[in-house]
Amino acid sequence: MLVLLTLALVACQSTPSQPKPPTQQEVAKEAEMQVKITKAIEEGKLDELKGLFSESPGSVNGRNQAQFSPLHTAAHYGQVEMLAYLLDHGADIEARGAFDGTPLISAAGGGHVEAARYLLERGANKDATNSMGLFALHSAAINGKAEMCTFLLEQGADVNARDATNSTPLHWAAASGHEEVCDLLIKAGASPGVVDNDGRTPSFRARQNKHDGLADKLAKLEKK
Repeated sequence: MLVLLTLALVACQSTPSQPKPPTQQEVAKEAEMQVKITKAIEEGKLDELKGLFSESPGSVNGRNQAQFSPLHTAAHYGQVEMLAYLLDHGADIEARGAFDGTPLISAAGGGHVEAARYLLERGANKDATNSMGLFALHSAAINGKAEMCTFLLEQGADVNARDATNSTPLHWAAASGHEEVCDLLIKAGASPGVVDNDGRTPSFRARQNKHDGLADKLAKLEKK
């Protein structure tokens, strides 16, 4: 009996105490802090950002109302100095934000090549995908960011990468009507005849969205 009691006491002592959930007041305070952080990043006010983190260093990996971390926001706006500051102060380079996207995917969608370059230099995973299976190259293609597409391809991105619907960057560029991006993707080896899960080619996706001139151009390439 004494042995059992001793073992029970040891087990209790070795069980780590669970952290208390934040109070409603703490949650509200952090939400307010993230609003200030987001605004400082959007406006490029690095000194103001530093002041906010000296007040609340734990907010570096918090989330704003849109579910983006400060690093996501800095990447989206191409704020390279802020990326450096945030990473040097503990920001998670692979943080997951809205739709489970990473900061690199945010930089790609915003077309900020230097921000993407910096994140890759700091160790960002170029092959990370979001909850829809979109790679950084998909994000750049959807948003018509030709320079970013070129950069990512130079970094080894797969021009025929598939998302969760089996759509390639070319599918998305075509659906969005971005002819320049379609041209550079095809030049880099994108297949114009590839089909998604619904059997749709890039030309079909372009025509669905009334980009008829682009659809005709892609349809001709399918036959070559």
